[in-house]
Parts: sequence; structure tokens; C-alpha cells
Amino acid sequence: MEPENIYSFPTNIQTNQELIADAIDLGCLRAKIVPTNSISLGSWIHLQCQFGCSNYGNILTCPPYTPSSNEMSEFLMEYKKALLIEVDDSTDTNNMIVKLEERFKKTGLQFCGLIMADHSKCGINTMFNTGTVVGVSSNIFGSGFSRNFIPSFSWGGNSGFTTYKTNKVFEVAEIVMKRRNIEFTDTDKSILEKVFELTSKYRNY
Repeated sequence: MEPENIYSFPTNIQTNQELIADAIDLGCLRAKIVPTNSISLGSWIHLQCQFGCSNYGNILTCPPYTPSSNEMSEFLMEYKKALLIEVDDSTDTNNMIVKLEERFKKTGLQFCGLIMADHSKCGINTMFNTGTVVGVSSNIFGSGFSRNFIPSFSWGGNSGFTTYKTNKVFEVAEIVMKRRNIEFTDTDKSILEKVFELTSKYRNY
């Protein structure tokens, strides 16, 4: 029996052959539907980019801003199939993928780009990858994409994180809630202190 978090292409979208034909029509040299369990990701991939590409660190859709090999492997395990494409260097891959996604029929499903918990905030123009989860009372800022899971009580961004101390959290929360004529109570403090305790294991920066 398959886990509930395993996904496949919805049954009411195009067939595999139609999807492949669309990919070729949009500029792919080759396209193929493959089972995700046949995809192998090596930890050397990021090193190849770091030491073999003159654009390393300059393109937001490439390492070091993209998920690690381990993170990507976990993502793949949530799906049965993937569309594998080959393009040449002149192809605007990002634009082509967007157009390909637009050709999918409506599934009636809703998707979430970012989940951010209470008392968390970010700087202007802060960038997040799709599917990022931000915990309680975190502050994210700076250039580049941050990690796709930001634990509760984190302070920082792509350049690194430190722990956001509860005394400062309480001070800011009281000011922010007061603007909305809401009292920051001892119960609120107790809840945040408990969350701080429960999430400490994730703050292994």
C-alpha cells in the first residue's frame, strides 16, 4: 500500500505522450516520463557547479540557492513520475517550463507557495522557494533564497541563521500586538516558550 503523500500526474490531465509532445513543441530536444525511483542524485552535483561553472552564485535557480541533493531526493520520493527534458544552451528553460505547466488541464486542486507561522516576518523583497515552511517567530532577510525549511525562532537568511531569543521575541510581539489593540498576555508568553522548547532540535544551524 502506497503512503498517502505519494503523488502522480492527475488522471484528468494530458496523457504522457501528449505531455511529451508539448515539451518537444516548446523547444525541448528530447522529453521522457520516468519513474522517480529511477532518478539518482549524487552529492557531487553541487561541487561540479561550484568549481566548474563561472556563473556559480549568480543565478538564483542554480546552486547554491537550490535544494541540496538530499533535499531533492526527499522531494522526488513524494511523486511516482517525473518529466525529464533535454534542452540546448540557448533555450529559456524557465519560461518553457512555465508554458508547459500552463498546458496542464485544471485539476481542481489548490497549491500553496509558502507557509509562514505566527509572529514571523521578512524583509522587503525577501525571496522564498515554492513550498518553503517558516516556523513561529522567525525573521528572514537578505539577498538570495533561504533554505526551504526555516525553524521557529530563527533570525537571518541565505547567509546564515542564529537563534531569535525569546526575550526579544516578547518585546517585539508586545509592540506589534499593541498596534492592533491586542494585549500580549502571560498565556501568549507561555505558549511561545513551549514552542521554543519543542522546536529547539530543529535549530541546528
